[in-house]
Amino acid sequence: MEARKKIFHSRPIFYCFLALMFAISTSKFVFQGNLNYIIFDAVLLLIFVLYCAFFKRIKLLLVILAVCLIGFGWFFVGTSTFSGKTFLGTQLIVGRISDDYQNSKNSASSTIVLKDVTIAGQRTGNIRLTVNFDEKNTLQVGDIVSFYGEVQNAKLFQFGNFQSFYYRDRTPYVCSIELSDVVVQGNKLSFDESFRLKIKDILYKNMGQENGSVAFAVLFGDKSGIDGDTYDAYQSAGIVHLLAVSGLHVGFLIALVGFFLKKLKVKRWLNFLISAVVLAIYAYLCNFSPSILRSGLMALIMFSCSISGKRYDSLSVLGLAGIIILFFMPLSALDIGFQMSFFCVLSIMVLSPFFSKLLCKAFPKIVADGFSISFGIQIGILPFMASMMSTFNFLTFFVNFLVIPLFSVLYPVLVVSSLLVALLPFMGFLLTGCGYVFSLIKEIAVFFGQTSLKFTLEPLDFFFSAFLYLGIFFASRYCLASKKFKAILCSIFFSLSAVFFGLSFAQMPTSASISYCYYYTESVVILHSKGGQSALVDLGSYDFCRKALNCLKIKNVDTAFVLQDTSYDIMVSRELGIENVVRWGSGQGFEEETIVSLDETNLLGDFTFCYKSFGGKILGLEISFDDTSVFILKDKQIEENALDGVGCDIAFVGKQTDVAKAFDERCMVLGYQGGEFVDFNFIQNGNMSFNIENQKWRCLD
Repeated sequence: MEARKKIFHSRPIFYCFLALMFAISTSKFVFQGNLNYIIFDAVLLLIFVLYCAFFKRIKLLLVILAVCLIGFGWFFVGTSTFSGKTFLGTQLIVGRISDDYQNSKNSASSTIVLKDVTIAGQRTGNIRLTVNFDEKNTLQVGDIVSFYGEVQNAKLFQFGNFQSFYYRDRTPYVCSIELSDVVVQGNKLSFDESFRLKIKDILYKNMGQENGSVAFAVLFGDKSGIDGDTYDAYQSAGIVHLLAVSGLHVGFLIALVGFFLKKLKVKRWLNFLISAVVLAIYAYLCNFSPSILRSGLMALIMFSCSISGKRYDSLSVLGLAGIIILFFMPLSALDIGFQMSFFCVLSIMVLSPFFSKLLCKAFPKIVADGFSISFGIQIGILPFMASMMSTFNFLTFFVNFLVIPLFSVLYPVLVVSSLLVALLPFMGFLLTGCGYVFSLIKEIAVFFGQTSLKFTLEPLDFFFSAFLYLGIFFASRYCLASKKFKAILCSIFFSLSAVFFGLSFAQMPTSASISYCYYYTESVVILHSKGGQSALVDLGSYDFCRKALNCLKIKNVDTAFVLQDTSYDIMVSRELGIENVVRWGSGQGFEEETIVSLDETNLLGDFTFCYKSFGGKILGLEISFDDTSVFILKDKQIEENALDGVGCDIAFVGKQTDVAKAFDERCMVLGYQGGEFVDFNFIQNGNMSFNIENQKWRCLD
């Protein structure tokens, strides 16, 4: 039989996808003048130019250069189409609560997303808005609510990191209010929300809340209902990817649909159309997450190749799927979910054959293939797990080898059982059986997650990850260059990745600085002295503080000063490894606490501090170091003349910008939002850092 032709005769589509993604993901930093990113892009471009010149691939060079130019511009298309109109002052907001919500694990805060929003009577398309509460959400999905609040434009970047959830949820607006300010005017559910809630009720009723929440995450990717212990067990064992709808789930779903259609003897073209409709509906029910879009597109192209008699080239199709997604959602190139999905598949394609060939010498082929896929997945997602500051378990390869075959049977049964029980409730015993399997998987996760063979990953340098992936790709069978040329390329990329790996863990010298970081409902002031000591004032969440410290290249913190009356600071301090926690008053009874009196000047390391009061009540914290005095106002209402006599070089007033005029005009004032007497504010300037040595401010975003 004549060999079938490849649908793509070469792989320029894949190279175009890489060029487009790299251009979009580095555009912001290149145009900001970030020297590291400029050098990075220049080095890659030089290597590619030399490659094309050596092999006389001028057409490919011109195409890639054109794609890069498009990518640089496409980044700004993505930001401009996302950004919404600016609303000033308090506005009347009306909207419907979606099922995109999250309750904080460590505090009483919660977040919801409103759909079909009108702001000040204005509605442009399907505006969505993220609402932050300082308490648990008690509202119901579908509730039509109204309230007055100050609408802020969502910031897509924090500490140089892309805030993917705003872009993924398509919410260009953010508002923080009290739950008591919300008025419920009715309830209306969309089809997808009704369907998901129906399935959730069925799962909870027949499997219990713990297993039901895991099953719901497996079906739709919604992990909001999973309790912390269960999620931590999956994460510690290295099988948390089962809780996010991905190519694994789509593969099982397509196999299930194909099985039934084959039994019904459906023709190939009709099979393709039915499968496409099923995938489209499933993607809709999963809110079109990047991973399901990628895997769905690849599955459809695979089907089209099969029925048209063409050979399926996985690498080219991976690139085509990526280009399609980036065309409609340009900033997905910065989304860690998008990156993880694509590079996980790429690693399986590139690395699994190598590991399979190696392991086949000692194990049966089925075992070797299972472990090789697990190796490919874990290596592919390792840099992304590090960026999320997750843990890596050395036994995760073995855990996946045990769980994936079990899951391959469980997932199709779960899908069929959920639909059957929705139609025939008396068949709930099917879901009960699925619940027992989920309990078994959790027990496996807990058992292997307790091992000492795991460690917490620190965020890896972007450039290290990029050069590492490029080195792995050029070492693989997909690079058709000669062995000598491949060896040269791999040596270059692996050497560069080793350099950046060392730099990412090296303790870099940092200047004395004062940083002001805010995130809508939480804030922190970070002080760093010439002597190398660091202090935090009023901690936010662990993730928020850790990201801020990483951005400032501060590895360790010596002291935390507490202004607010909460024990939350103690929990975050313990996670950050802070030994000294200073607070005023009676304290919370924790052994880490150092209790001081109001209006008493104290010295701790490089910092001289005093908790100021007025009328017997706490007013704020005054700290001096390196000939610079700082005053941080406590977040509370104060009397008009309370700040008389408070002198400092820099004052942080938070959301109380109306008191900024009380400070001397020589004092620099920072607040959450702008005002006549506010020099810098978070809304306009983002997170800021002041270098004491050169007297300059810089934006951390």
